[in-house]
Amino acid sequence: MRLLPTLGYDWDSIAMHLVSREAFEVAESQLRRAVWLNRYEARAKFHLGWCLFREKKYPEAKKWILCALEQRPGDKERAPAVVS
Repeated sequence: MRLLPTLGYDWDSIAMHLVSREAFEVAESQLRRAVWLNRYEARAKFHLGWCLFREKKYPEAKKWILCALEQRPGDKERAPAVVS
């Protein structure tokens, strides 16, 4: 049974605001919650990877970004700047 597609988007939105303010540790926890709430949506996984990249946690960032890209292969336009 698939969850509501928008579940977790509120956590994701808050986290991306925190990333814009460079509050990466708090944003990371919000994004992990968003992924936990809705593992079927790639958006929060990609954002978690981006947040981890900004925290210089490169191996884990790459893991999350690749996971998001596997789930939604059409979203490759955002990946090269982060994954390379």
